[in-house]
Amino acid sequence: GSEASPPAFSLGGQISLQSSTRFDTRFEPFFSLRFIPEIKLTLMPARSSSPSRPGRGISVDAEASANAYGSALFLLDRPISTSGDVKPYRAWVRLSTPRFEARAGLQKVTFGSATLFRPMMWFDSMDPRDPLQLTDGVYALLLRYYTKGNAYFWAWSMYGNDARRGFDLAAPHDRTPEFGGRIQVPLFKGEIAATYHRRKAAIDGLVSIMDPAAPAASLLPVDPVPEDRFGLDGKWDIGVGVWLEGAFVHQRTPLLPLPFQLSL
Repeated sequence: GSEASPPAFSLGGQISLQSSTRFDTRFEPFFSLRFIPEIKLTLMPARSSSPSRPGRGISVDAEASANAYGSALFLLDRPISTSGDVKPYRAWVRLSTPRFEARAGLQKVTFGSATLFRPMMWFDSMDPRDPLQLTDGVYALLLRYYTKGNAYFWAWSMYGNDARRGFDLAAPHDRTPEFGGRIQVPLFKGEIAATYHRRKAAIDGLVSIMDPAAPAASLLPVDPVPEDRFGLDGKWDIGVGVWLEGAFVHQRTPLLPLPFQLSL
């Protein structure tokens, strides 16, 4: 027999305050405040099918949060300079079992072994100096499967993202779907993984093509170009921690002077 638990709701979040100033001939303090309210909802908690087999079944949960921030710079001989904005931070719904997860919406997608210089920072822009590890999310459908042997299989599709992320040469084309996948398997005392991603890169701001038919100098629009990404990473514990991470990126166009990028 089994018994379902009622839906659960929680409200939380975080507030951070940053301040700096100068102490030479001018005293001009700067203040920055960030508030990220967060709502978590468990729509269908996982239930046990029998006392001897706990944790089995399907669960459905969701999360929504906003990123509200503002800053003020107090200048000595000028008006106060202020700025701020409110935008979505996370908004996803997830269906999961003990070995499978499907998550759709605005979410954080990150992987790789490196910590400071991260060649596979493909979908986030986390700063290693930031203790809160804040980053904007991406609109995606993410599928993950975990085997009994600790192997991981990922697959994803993304759409509607138009911002540069990480070390992007160009932003993604927001009206073309992106897709990719990742395989991560145990190897000796650690693990190794291979990752692939395909998208179209919006290079319109990187190259200029003059219109020969126009009477005056004018530029032609540049169509997005296909881009392939290949990643390899791994980490091992051999008394000390050892890891590697590399990425190879190729834009399929003769318009860019450097259509190949390799990071390691």
